[in-house]
Amino acid sequence: MSAIIQQIRQRDYDRYICCLCAPRTMQEDLMALVAFNSEIAPIAEQVSEPMLGHIRLAWWREALDEIYAGSAPRNHIVVQALAVAIGAHDLPRDLFDRMLEGRMMDLESKQGIQSWEDFLAYLDATVVPLHQLMALVSGSDTDVRDCARRYGMAGLLRAMPYHLQHGVIRQPLACLQEHGLSPEAVERGDETERLRAYVMAMVERVQLLPRAEGALVIRLMDKVAQSYMGLLIKRDYQLSALPARLPWLPLRLWVMSLRG
Repeated sequence: MSAIIQQIRQRDYDRYICCLCAPRTMQEDLMALVAFNSEIAPIAEQVSEPMLGHIRLAWWREALDEIYAGSAPRNHIVVQALAVAIGAHDLPRDLFDRMLEGRMMDLESKQGIQSWEDFLAYLDATVVPLHQLMALVSGSDTDVRDCARRYGMAGLLRAMPYHLQHGVIRQPLACLQEHGLSPEAVERGDETERLRAYVMAMVERVQLLPRAEGALVIRLMDKVAQSYMGLLIKRDYQLSALPARLPWLPLRLWVMSLRG
């Protein structure tokens, strides 16, 4: 498990800290889910052509087929940890399939998502299933859609500079256009005042979503999203002013976990 811990610490630090603050009995299974997501989420940015991404996603689909068929899991640390988590909590297959389908959407287009409704559907296919699986491992059946959407929206805002470096836009084009922004303008990094206005509008949408309830790990992830958005407000909606990590976040989440 130490290799998985190291992997998600490097690839998904915020969820890693949230898992560490969860009860010890469920930490490994939560980390297995986060590790699975960390394997499939960046595929579209890692491959030179969509077909290579389809092949990698197919590999994971076949690995899940074998787990759910009761076969011995493949010799891969994440697959083996995932098999343990699935068996221990009877996790539903359809949530994993939705995550894979969501990453297929990444391969189909790197130049934005058309409408706000399409953007929410994208979050529902990528971030929401992971939150649902983590809630199930935590023994909770609380609806996590709104807080998962908040986490996803906040994460995609934070990732905008990184995505643009790789020629990727993961924002709703209709909302960009409402602020007079074309994909080309966003990629060039000009129209900075219009981009700031867009970021402000998106932060307001994030802030309107209801606060999380239920499992501790879900509430911790919700706190992460709120913290980044609060800092973005303080930094006048300048994405470049956001740090890659919040240095005080582990302590704040640990205190929150002590309070339950």
